[in-house]
Amino acid sequence: MAALTLDQQRAVALAKARQRAQQAAAPPVSTGVDMLESIPTGLARGVTETAMLPVTASRLLQQGGDYLFNKGENLVRHIIGADPLSDEDLARRAQTIAQSPVGWVDAPLAAAQDAVRGVRESAVHQPQTRAGKYVETASEFLAPGGLPSRAVRALPNIGRRVVEYGRDLVGNVVAPAVVSETAGQMTEGSKYETVARILGATTGNVGNAALRTYNAPESAIRRATSDMTDAQWQAAQALQNNTTGVRLTGPEAIAQATGGGNAVTNLQRIVEGSVPGARVTTPFFAQRPEQVNQAMADFLDQIAPQSAQPSVLGPRAAEAAGEVIDQTRQGINATTRPAYQAAEPQIVNTPGPLPAPLPAELQDPRFQAALQRLRNNPEVGPNYANMPDNSVAVIDAVTKDMLARGEMMATRANPLYGPEQGALNTSAAVAARDLARDPARGGSADYDAALQQQAQLRRDVLQPVEEGPVGRVAAATDTAGAGSALLPQNPLTGSAGETADATAALLAQDPNTIVALIRQNLADRYGRASTTTQEGSREFAGAKFAKDVAGNPTREEILDAVLSSVPGSSASARLPELIDVLQATGRRKPVGSATSFNTAEMENLGSASPLVQLFKTAKTAGTSLVTQAGDAARRQTLRSNLGTLAEMFTDPHSVDLLRNAINRRGSVNLNDAVLRSILEASSIASHD
Repeated sequence: MAALTLDQQRAVALAKARQRAQQAAAPPVSTGVDMLESIPTGLARGVTETAMLPVTASRLLQQGGDYLFNKGENLVRHIIGADPLSDEDLARRAQTIAQSPVGWVDAPLAAAQDAVRGVRESAVHQPQTRAGKYVETASEFLAPGGLPSRAVRALPNIGRRVVEYGRDLVGNVVAPAVVSETAGQMTEGSKYETVARILGATTGNVGNAALRTYNAPESAIRRATSDMTDAQWQAAQALQNNTTGVRLTGPEAIAQATGGGNAVTNLQRIVEGSVPGARVTTPFFAQRPEQVNQAMADFLDQIAPQSAQPSVLGPRAAEAAGEVIDQTRQGINATTRPAYQAAEPQIVNTPGPLPAPLPAELQDPRFQAALQRLRNNPEVGPNYANMPDNSVAVIDAVTKDMLARGEMMATRANPLYGPEQGALNTSAAVAARDLARDPARGGSADYDAALQQQAQLRRDVLQPVEEGPVGRVAAATDTAGAGSALLPQNPLTGSAGETADATAALLAQDPNTIVALIRQNLADRYGRASTTTQEGSREFAGAKFAKDVAGNPTREEILDAVLSSVPGSSASARLPELIDVLQATGRRKPVGSATSFNTAEMENLGSASPLVQLFKTAKTAGTSLVTQAGDAARRQTLRSNLGTLAEMFTDPHSVDLLRNAINRRGSVNLNDAVLRSILEASSIASHD
């Protein structure tokens, strides 16, 4: 409050004396009426003083600065033996300040503030009863102290806002108002009244902050939750706000965001195992199976509709895979055909004078038998009719027949099975081919280059197709086998690239069958994961499915590689969020043994009997009443805290609630308390 002149101080004292005289002479005032009429008074003072806080702060600082400066100057004057500042000196100094630029700004503001205060005080009701003064003070603290804290403003849940706001209202308004008014009435009329009121408000605010430190649910959350980064909090919030339709508890989302590096799910397990907690959590988790079912249905429909004939998908996919393999072979043959054509007319001769006899490799009985089969074949023979027996073209065709015959004879299931004869055919074919490709022995360098090129392409192109996912799909005999060939449960590390290539090749051959096969495989695996347990629960079906299809980085890479190959599907984009959410449902810890909870409930049931209570009281001569009262209070507090935690965990904005609880650290928040006290002090000082 700005300094008053002596005349102003006398006028204020005279006005107060007249007011007290009028109150003494006036008839008794109804306490209820006085309390009601005092509410607008407090609100008006609180709102106006909060709005004028910058002006009040400036005047207080100026007053304090002038006081300290004058005291310092008088001290210097005393030391050097000069006279202290006189009233005339102080008046000249005040006049100088008033005529300075600072005074040009401060003076109108101070005058305007005094005018506002004068109008306000002449218009408002003055409390005349002790209760009215308490109500007026509490109403006055509403503006500076009744605003919700930052944590409360952050709560998006309206119902909890109301509850938290009410709690803040009691702690930030009622408590400091009661303490401040009590201190003021105890020192009313003395020069310490204003100071006592300010100290009372500060004491109430600091005390409220200290009491909040020991809130049991929040303390339990702080103990169970490790430090988290902003990125982890954002990830947890995104999980809880997921678009899959699966609702997560705050502890589940936090545990998933921190990779399991958090003990808050242990606290959730305790809450779930208790009767007060289970009353809230059981209905919450009972909805999960249907939520996961719907999320999975939406996800699978992004891949393809459910096939009406799932049994035919495997055979059709195998047929498509076989065609991919054949086309790969044909592509290799087409690539190497020019090299073969350049070598075909060339003749293989034993070095020496001509005409030389056929080399021994070409006179082998098995070669000659194959040669006769070629010449006598009505379909193929004419192509080689005008070519010598020792031409590269004839040797290549004959050795191909011999190699195929050797492979066929080595197969036990073949009617012509004869491993020894097959081995002889194979060795004879290799010997003839080695001769034909060796220039030093009369062979063709062009033929050797063609064979090398084809061998290279078969190793680099054909073999990966035959031995990889395409080959496994081609070998499948049913839908389950074909799906597992493309999406194996235990894929080889690093096989995501070949899986993506295989999927793209199969989709190019028969897109409708392959996308339906992919959907069928994932749907079947979810069906197995959602099998009802012995207790009839399917709450962990999503987590089991996530483990089956993406339980390690390789599985996840394979699944993403397959889905990313499906054209026009958003399944791949939705996969990371879905897997993250389903994995989060698996962070929930089973309740485990309910022994401790059973014991507590049995004790409650037994102790609730009036006969038991009467017996205990008589047995202990009444001393057990104190113990029983303490136990009852403890049990009630425990039930209340468990219920509070359960509501916090299952709230749609649980992550926000838990973060707010953790942010209310185990130390008194003096900054908020002192700031609120300063705002309230400016209002107190304005009318005393």
